Amino acid sequence: MNKHILVIDDDIGIRESLFLVLNNAGYQVDAVESGEQ
Repeated sequence: MNKHILVIDDDIGIRESLFLVLNNAGYQVDAVESGEQ
């Protein structure tokens, strides 16, 4: 079963870093700037 993570952060650097680390660890990642997206 794929594990899915939603990253919400307004700082693009943090968002992209978390996306890369989690994606490389095998998680399916969605990264957005705010909860409204």
